[in-house]
Amino acid sequence: MYAPARALRAGTVRSHHSFFESRYSDPVQEKMQRSLEQRMAIKFCVKLEKSPAESNPMLKKAFGVNCLSERQIFRWHKALAEGREDVNDENRAGRPSTSSSDHNV
Repeated sequence: MYAPARALRAGTVRSHHSFFESRYSDPVQEKMQRSLEQRMAIKFCVKLEKSPAESNPMLKKAFGVNCLSERQIFRWHKALAEGREDVNDENRAGRPSTSSSDHNV
């Protein structure tokens, strides 16, 4: 018997959520990873020539309460349909996430 099927029958398969909990103890890292996975799923939908309106309910079903907002799904769908290949966030201007001062050095 195929190993995943054996695990499923034995009841040892972990849910998608527990996978993230065990792999990413930091909630921010967990959220970033979920967002990245969803952007890859959107890219897949674009390659299958699915419209944003078709992609949205599929993503909602697959990712549930952790799904990107409809606006974000449509924004990423548009960018990827227009030729963007990279699903990673772009660097942003502003205050760096870590900084040093006399107090914390």
